[in-house]
Amino acid sequence: MLLVCERSLDTELCFNVEISSELTRSDREKLAWILGTPFDPHSLRITSHLTEVERSSLLVEIGPRLNFSTAFSSNAVSICSSVGLHQVRRLEVSTRYLIHWEQVGLAIGADIENKLSSALYDRMTQCRYLSPVDSFQLDIAPQPWYEVDVMGRGRAALQEVDSHLGNTGLTATITW
Repeated sequence: MLLVCERSLDTELCFNVEISSELTRSDREKLAWILGTPFDPHSLRITSHLTEVERSSLLVEIGPRLNFSTAFSSNAVSICSSVGLHQVRRLEVSTRYLIHWEQVGLAIGADIENKLSSALYDRMTQCRYLSPVDSFQLDIAPQPWYEVDVMGRGRAALQEVDSHLGNTGLTATITW
């Protein structure tokens, strides 16, 4: 059997930069130099070049969970600071995937979309961005902590916590 796909997957990296004040033209050039590719300096853009076409492609953006700064961000901010870009507070990179399929007009359901997107990332450290990142500020309040009586209730207590937290895989770890 011979399967020929003209296009199946396009990707791009997105650099999400949090700054404390506006960058001058010189500062923007420094940042572009840091983030750009030496062999293709004009590949860095302000806007995405990937566009989803309804019923023939799916655009998925995957990046680090926004509730913590990554090692990449720490290193990037340090590099920016060393060249005088002290306005850069956080810099995270995400990957955008444009998945194409050949049968134009084929609509996929939410279940297939979720299966496709979840295969692209590590749920522990990454998440899918359903809209472009415009801020690293999260509008969620942490849940209050509570005690789990593992010594008194054993496995049942851990299974209850796992269920309460949304089936995190703790039960599978306990079984192992």
